[in-house]
Amino acid sequence: MPRCRLPLAALCTVLVGLSVVAAPNPNDGIQVLLMLCDPFGANTGLLWNNFERLGWDVTTTGRQSVVGNCNYVTTTITIDVLLNYVSDIGPFDAVAISPTPGTYLYVPSPASDLRESEKATSLIQQANAQGLTLYAGCSALLVLAEADVLEGRNVVCHSKLLTECNGTGASCLRGSFRRPPLTDGNLVTGTNQRYFALEIPEAMARSLDRLDRFEPSIDRLALVDFDPGRVDLEPSEAVTSASAFGTAESDLAYDVCSFGDGFVVVGQTYGGNQGTVDALVLCFDASGALLWARVFGGPGRDVAHSVCPTADGALAIAGLTTSAGAGSEDALLFKLTSYGDLLWARTYGGTDPDAGLGLCEAANGDLLLTGYTHGPDLTFSALRLLRVDCAGEKRWTALYDGIYYERGHSIVERPDGSLLVAGGTSSFGAGNYDMLLAAYSADGEPLWTVAYGRASYDIAEQVILTESGDAVIAGFGDLDGSDPNNAILTRVDAEGKRLWLKRNGPRLSFDYAQGVVELDSGSFLLCGAFAAEETGRNDVWLLAFSADGSKLWEQTYGWGAENEWANALCRLADGRIVSVGWTRSHGAGSHDVLVMVLDPALIP
Repeated sequence: MPRCRLPLAALCTVLVGLSVVAAPNPNDGIQVLLMLCDPFGANTGLLWNNFERLGWDVTTTGRQSVVGNCNYVTTTITIDVLLNYVSDIGPFDAVAISPTPGTYLYVPSPASDLRESEKATSLIQQANAQGLTLYAGCSALLVLAEADVLEGRNVVCHSKLLTECNGTGASCLRGSFRRPPLTDGNLVTGTNQRYFALEIPEAMARSLDRLDRFEPSIDRLALVDFDPGRVDLEPSEAVTSASAFGTAESDLAYDVCSFGDGFVVVGQTYGGNQGTVDALVLCFDASGALLWARVFGGPGRDVAHSVCPTADGALAIAGLTTSAGAGSEDALLFKLTSYGDLLWARTYGGTDPDAGLGLCEAANGDLLLTGYTHGPDLTFSALRLLRVDCAGEKRWTALYDGIYYERGHSIVERPDGSLLVAGGTSSFGAGNYDMLLAAYSADGEPLWTVAYGRASYDIAEQVILTESGDAVIAGFGDLDGSDPNNAILTRVDAEGKRLWLKRNGPRLSFDYAQGVVELDSGSFLLCGAFAAEETGRNDVWLLAFSADGSKLWEQTYGWGAENEWANALCRLADGRIVSVGWTRSHGAGSHDVLVMVLDPALIP
C-alpha cells in the first residue's frame, strides 16, 4: 500500500498525533485528499496507486490514526492526517472518498464514521463550493449525501443505495459493470472500483480539465528546452547506477527505448510551465549523461506514454493531449530529430476521449499506435489500432469494440507483418477485466483474439516477441481471489495459446509487472512495483525468469522512506539494461523521474 509523507512547506497546518506537519503545496502537481472510511474497501489501494501513477500526490485522512482493513486480502492503513486537524481544503485539487466494503454486505451501516463527522461534511462542502473535483464510489456516496452536495446532480450509485440517493434530489443511475464513472462538472461518481480502476482516475483527470478554458489547436503545442535537476543514488547489486531527474513539481517516466549508443526516456512533468502537465523527453548518452531534455505541450494536459526509434534516425513519441485535437482528449503522435528538434505533430480522435498508449515502428517505416477511443457509435470504449506513414498521415484504423470495455497498451509487429496488441477487455473471458491479446493482419484485419485471467481484474501492460517467435506478456491482476494484486508474466505461442503463466507477489499487497525484456540467455527480466509489508510503500521490483517460467532471481530496490516504481525496460546497444519509472524519496520534489542502469551479468 503506498504511503505519502507531506512536504514541509505549509499552506495548511494539520496535526498527526503530537507532530505538526503541512498539507501539500497546491502548485506541486495535483493534490488529492483521500478520505478513508473505517473499514475501507479492498480496492482502495489499487485506486490510490493509480492516482500516484498519474503523478498525483495523495494525502490520506480519516477519523482514526489507523484505519481498519475490510477483509483478509488487505492490511490496515496508518493515515497521514487526522481528519479533525485538516484546517483548510484550499491546498487540494480533488477529494476522493473510498467506500466501505461490500455496501451493506459486510458493514451494516456503511461509511457511518465519515457520515457522522461534521468535519468530513464541512470539508466536502468547502471543496464543492470551491469547485474541487469530488469522487465518491459505492457507499461513499452516502458521505456526499450527508454533506448535502448532490441536489440537482447526475450520479451513479449502488443498487442498494437508490432509495437514499433519490432522497437527495439527485438524478440517480443504477451502477453496474455496464455503467462507467459519471462526471457531472466537478463531481465524479461510480461503482465497481476494481472493474473501473483505470477509468475512475481518468474521469477525475477530465473533471480537472474543465478548469482549463481554451480552444484546442495544434498550434498551441510547443517544444521547449527543459532543465531538470539530477540526484545520483547509491547502486545496489545488479543496479550499477541510478539517478533521479526532475523539478519541484511532479515528474514521471513511462517508457524508454535504446537510441544509438544511449537511450531516450519519455513521460510527463508538471514542471514544464507549458500547461497543466507536459510531455517529457530526455535523451542520454551511453554513460548516462543527459544530452538534451525537452517538454512538449500547450495550455492543457499533454502526456508521452510510449517512444520508439525510427529507421531514419529520429524518435516517434505517442501519448495524449487536451491542448490540441478535435475533442476533450485526443491521441497524440509527434516526431523529433536525434537532436530533439520537432519534425511534426499529429492528433487523432473525435469529440470523445482518445489516447495513444503503445507505439512501434513497422518494417516499412510506418508507425503503429494503439490505445483507446470513445464515440457515439461505440458500445462503451474500444481498443484502437492506428497505422500511419512516416509523416503521420493515416493509412487505416482498426477497432476492437466488444460489448463492454477494451483498451490497448502495447503493440509489436511480427516478422510476417502481422501485429500483436496487448491490453485489457471486459467483453469476454473469465470476467471483470482480463488480459487481452489480439492479432491483426498488416492491413488491420482481425485474425484472432484471446483473453487470459480469472473472474477478478487482470490486465496486460506490455507484449514482446521472443527469438523463437512466441510472445511474452507482462501485467498484473488477482488470479485466484486470495490476494489484492499480483505481478503476472505469461508466455504464449504464435496462435495465442498459453504455454505458461506465473504470478508473483506477497499476500495482502498490490504488486505490479509493467515491463519485460528478453536476455541473451533466453530468460526474461521483469520490472514493476512491490509493496513492502514492513513499510507499506512501493519499491522497484525486478525479477528474472527462465524460458520455461521458473523464477531465477528477484530484487527490490527502495532508496528512501517514500515510493519507487519501475514502468519500463529496454536493452542498450552494449547489452546493458535501462529501467525507468519514478521515485518520491529523492530528487527535487514530489515524483522525480527514476533512471536505473543494470548489468545483466549480475543477474543470475
